[in-house]
Amino acid sequence: MSNQIQSLRESFFNTVFSLLGHIANCDGYINRNEIKRIEIYMEKMDLSEKCKREAQHLFKEGTSPTFNVSQVLQEFKKNTTPNLIQILLVYLITMARTDGVLVKKEMNVVQHVAKELGYSSIVFDHLLKMISAQDEFASQSHPKGAPQQNTYQNTTQQKTEQPKADQSKTQQGKYEEPKKEQAKSYSTNNFYKQATYRNPALEDAYQALGVSSGMTEQEIRRAYQKLVSQFHPDKLVGQGMPPDLVNAATERFKKIQAAYDFLKKYRSIYSAA
Repeated sequence: MSNQIQSLRESFFNTVFSLLGHIANCDGYINRNEIKRIEIYMEKMDLSEKCKREAQHLFKEGTSPTFNVSQVLQEFKKNTTPNLIQILLVYLITMARTDGVLVKKEMNVVQHVAKELGYSSIVFDHLLKMISAQDEFASQSHPKGAPQQNTYQNTTQQKTEQPKADQSKTQQGKYEEPKKEQAKSYSTNNFYKQATYRNPALEDAYQALGVSSGMTEQEIRRAYQKLVSQFHPDKLVGQGMPPDLVNAATERFKKIQAAYDFLKKYRSIYSAA
């Protein structure tokens, strides 16, 4: 391992855990829930016992009243890459919203960190919305509104099959079955247009990639590929992220992949209608 990669890894590891301690202590004390959160997060990272002890020591340093966050961030900027700076922010935001929400005081600290690292409020808000949407989408193991063919078939049947009392009669007084042509007259295109407006999972999937429904397939794919290049485990290891911390980044990568797969399938059905 080159000295540069080793330096990057040490810098990232030291910065992320000291800042996690600083964020947890932003209100002047650390409660049991916050301790539990960092323990769970360390488990997700699959840290070795040695790394756990180091992380706990750094976390404690971050809670000290004398902790100088500006100095730590300036040192980090000297020994890192733009991509790892964003990954750091993703870690901090993820940790701060482990319980599903960002506490206001915690968010203010993370925003301050982002500002010191060169992020404008607009760019930070965009990143925050993406992460929140990725987590919201991933929380649904079977997202509502997922593009399933049976959904369209059932809806079509509900629209075309009416009670016998409402069906028109033939000249012989018998009830006619709905014709296939009548069933086809209900536009699949219109059905998915309606679903688009009613589907929170679809909205989360778009926002998880930082894209909108009005973008082309190529534009969405480019946005997805950019995120993949930032979060792919192999790329992160090559850029100097400690292997133990790559485990948490892999979880984020899977959420991005799931959102893209969902959008790709949904839009393919929509375009084929």
